[in-house]
Amino acid sequence: MIETFRFTLKTQSTMNWPTQAGSMLRGAFGHTLKRLSCMTKQPVCKNCPLVNTCPYTAIFETQARTNQTNRPSPYIIQPLPSATRAATHQFDLTLIGKDTLNQLPLIFYAWENALAGGLTKHAIPAKLHQVTHQNTCLVDNGVPLTLAFEPTPLPQANPQNQTLNITIKTPMRLEQRNQLIGQAEFSLNGLFTHIIRRNKFMFQHHLPETSFNFAINLANLSDAKPHQQTLTWQDWQRYSNRQQQAMTLGGLVGQIQLKPHTLTPQQYQQLQIVQRINIGKHTVFGMGAIELQ
Repeated sequence: MIETFRFTLKTQSTMNWPTQAGSMLRGAFGHTLKRLSCMTKQPVCKNCPLVNTCPYTAIFETQARTNQTNRPSPYIIQPLPSATRAATHQFDLTLIGKDTLNQLPLIFYAWENALAGGLTKHAIPAKLHQVTHQNTCLVDNGVPLTLAFEPTPLPQANPQNQTLNITIKTPMRLEQRNQLIGQAEFSLNGLFTHIIRRNKFMFQHHLPETSFNFAINLANLSDAKPHQQTLTWQDWQRYSNRQQQAMTLGGLVGQIQLKPHTLTPQQYQQLQIVQRINIGKHTVFGMGAIELQ
């Protein structure tokens, strides 16, 4: 199960919404989720006797769990475009796996408290106004209505019969030999190698009940070139409270156009899956968002 929920928040006054608000939202969510979940108040999760049963480490600090250093986080926070100064803002929260979705009441409660505690450096309080899943309203005007929703099916392995436009909406940080991939190093073969690895790790850890063959042949992409490609490098800064310093994070953004049948059905399916969970580093706060048209 990979499910996306749209959150609408409101403030009494206008608020400066950061360009990449995912980092801010993630910090507020994580801090509140830990406060609500932690029973031992241990300063470091990996030393806690409850580390493997705690909902906080299951959702947010997954790598603290025993023998789970490569465990991907089962959530993505994707802010929607918004006026810089406004009183209403939206973001999408994608949750991966049954175990994560079983924590939906706690997750909603954590967001309600996180927003009420204030956002931005000015700690402006916000109200969780609405949560929707496709056409189902789960929270309206701050009032919980239901936790029931229609599950979203996974994409099928269908042929790529039409021209495909891939838009990289937020900086995509891919690495090769510990070096970030820029415009000069980018290739379709490299992109799909990362896509398959991302999907495989996510399914292994959070969707083990789903049968998928990730041994996908990429030979047809070894020399393949996009029909059109416009990629640029975009930098942005975030402040890390944990490291107490500003960090510059950059990645590729832009568009790639593929002619019909450039991809095999299995490759096209993998691309459609990663559209829902992002690709590259720092996906949890919205980096590497891809849109297909």
